[in-house]
Amino acid sequence: MNGPSPSGGNLLLRQKNATTAMMKTTKHTRPAFMVRRTTIRKRMRAKLRQIKPELRKRMHDPVAQTGQWLRSVVQGHFNYYAVPGNNAGLSLFRHRVLVCWWHSIRRRSQKHRINWTRMLDLARRWLPQPAVLHPFPDARFAATHPR
Repeated sequence: MNGPSPSGGNLLLRQKNATTAMMKTTKHTRPAFMVRRTTIRKRMRAKLRQIKPELRKRMHDPVAQTGQWLRSVVQGHFNYYAVPGNNAGLSLFRHRVLVCWWHSIRRRSQKHRINWTRMLDLARRWLPQPAVLHPFPDARFAATHPR
């Protein structure tokens, strides 16, 4: 599948740890190409599948306790996947975790259901905002191999 893609960039396949990852090269305003490193969808779905039953187990725990646990899960995901160009993947993971948590909290009671605005307040309190934590590869290489 190497060659031009419908969106105009070249698609490169890269194999690492027996997993095939899709990477895009895109052209910015400068005449340089950049390899886009994004979260593999299969890995994101697998992590969300692990989180859902755990949220089910923690359904009746205090919200603060579940919030602390989810903060560590989301921050751990960000620590690994927060590379330049993956902001959309980080935001999507945070949003999907928030929706899973919302469904879990809404199943706690039949009398009082939490609305989305209250859930956004909980997300601001407990879930970290996505941010790039790793530098571009050329900056990292320049730091270890100065000229």
